[in-house]
Amino acid sequence: MKNLHTLLLILFLSLTTSLQAQQLQELRRSKRPFAFAEFKEAKVNQPFGRYTKAKVNFRLSDGALCFLDKDSTIRRAYVQKVLSVDVDSVRYLKVDSIFGRVLASQNYNHLVCVTLIDQKYRNQELFDIDQMMQNGGGFFAHSILELEEKAGEGYPLKDVFYFNVQGTTFPARESYVKKHIAPEYKTAFRTLMGDRWWSWHDPDCLAKLLM
Repeated sequence: MKNLHTLLLILFLSLTTSLQAQQLQELRRSKRPFAFAEFKEAKVNQPFGRYTKAKVNFRLSDGALCFLDKDSTIRRAYVQKVLSVDVDSVRYLKVDSIFGRVLASQNYNHLVCVTLIDQKYRNQELFDIDQMMQNGGGFFAHSILELEEKAGEGYPLKDVFYFNVQGTTFPARESYVKKHIAPEYKTAFRTLMGDRWWSWHDPDCLAKLLM
């Protein structure tokens, strides 16, 4: 009986921790429309080992890379020849035309997280930045302060996960991932998918899958 009570307590604590983690994720907010409070010095990596330096930030409405021009104007970067961006020792990898931070790496494979404003809660009044940067236009950095003042409680955020396997990027979802599982790991993959505690929204679970 004692063992049964212990098991029930463990299950209850596990469920409580899981629910608390989900709630914290739902409550994450940002009062600024960019990932960083200020534009940061970064190394912008290009093909064949080339790179350039720039002050950059990532737009939360769509994950776009933006840079600070010499006259303090914010502009969206042209990223066709950009592979990744290094900021504060963290690598941001390109996913199509947007960027996400690398959470885990194994050989040449990576788990990438793109943080975005959750469009389900989109408030049109908070997204003046989209209009400001329409058609490649820019706006002055001090305008961000005005947007922060209008943000109220802030922009609700969500994390979208991707795997980059030998240069190919795809969403971290079962229908996409199982196509890339090697034959010798298919049994282990099915076992993992049968784990009741497995979650496609948990970066720790996804990091284990990457390994």
